[in-house]
Amino acid sequence: MDEYTNNHLKRMQGFMTYYSSYIDSALSGNVSEIKLAELLSQMIVSFDNGFFDDVKELEKYLYNQAEKKGEIEHE
Repeated sequence: MDEYTNNHLKRMQGFMTYYSSYIDSALSGNVSEIKLAELLSQMIVSFDNGFFDDVKELEKYLYNQAEKKGEIEHE
């Protein structure tokens, strides 16, 4: 993979890892309801502030790269 793809994947992985650890704690009963609600609010803000944009941008880039390499069949 190229550096552009790696950078996007690392940002997405960091986001997922950060929130995943809190979700794991909540599932184990180690997070109060208010802390979980606050976490969900933070997730919504993060989604709105670029996470989905990063995912969409990378998806578009990868499809373009695949097309350049002839990996996409056109009907």
